[in-house]
Amino acid sequence: MPPKRKAKNQANGDTGDKVSAGPNIQSNALDKSLSVISPSTIASQDIEDTLSRYDDHIQRLGSKSESKLVELDDWRLNQLPGLVRARDPMCLDKEEIQRLMEWKLSRGKFRPTLSGLIAQNASQAVKASTQTAFSALSRLKLDDEVNKGPTEETLKSFRTILKELCASLKGVGPATASLVLSIYDIQVPFMSDEAYIWAMYADEEAKSGKIKSKREIKYTEKGYMDFAVRMWEIAAKANRTPGEMERVGWVLGKEWVSGGNLSAVRPGPNPESSVDSSEKTLGEDVAARRSKRLKQ
Repeated sequence: MPPKRKAKNQANGDTGDKVSAGPNIQSNALDKSLSVISPSTIASQDIEDTLSRYDDHIQRLGSKSESKLVELDDWRLNQLPGLVRARDPMCLDKEEIQRLMEWKLSRGKFRPTLSGLIAQNASQAVKASTQTAFSALSRLKLDDEVNKGPTEETLKSFRTILKELCASLKGVGPATASLVLSIYDIQVPFMSDEAYIWAMYADEEAKSGKIKSKREIKYTEKGYMDFAVRMWEIAAKANRTPGEMERVGWVLGKEWVSGGNLSAVRPGPNPESSVDSSEKTLGEDVAARRSKRLKQ
């Protein structure tokens, strides 16, 4: 990679346009018999079972020496969103965005340069940039859009918010920007490495039966937007928030790259399987909603 391009990507909070996800994801001693359900076949009980394992994974990662992950995870999920919404105007301060980066690097791949870049931002710049982003996001009303499928206009506006947030702060690329935006709105899916490979690759590999030698994560605006649209589809079908489905994807992606068995996509409803026979597959449901939008 040419030096200039590398420097630019690091300044934006990315280590490159694409990286191989498999070897980079932290792994622990996991039950290799775990069944990793693909997005198209995941059912309500699968989601509940997966979410029930989330804290166990956090505890494992947090058991490392000097790790604050357990505390940070509770703060990020249960405390910070309320603190932000109680402010007028709503924004993050510098200490909070630094703690978010600490959480991100503790739960995922450690990239030491990002903490230093985030620390270089002025306090006022953090407040102003996040205030602008949250204000613009509030006008999009993603709650109304996600279930029926975002319009092209909404996607364009959302991408602009993401782009401007990345441009305004050091150390903030699309993945970190999505984390910041998810604090204000749970309809914004955070792009963790693990959730990305589950959402973008699990169905493909389950259908083909072939394991990719390299699963690339695209740390670009387009790469994130493709991921966000996919996560909105998955969340709408599951009747869950994108925030919940990111945690599901994080757990399943982590278990998958650590040796879990990827479940094959079922060709149709199977009353003897974990998927209720009355449920549509995700692919059928998404296709129906897209067809409906095209006719409107």
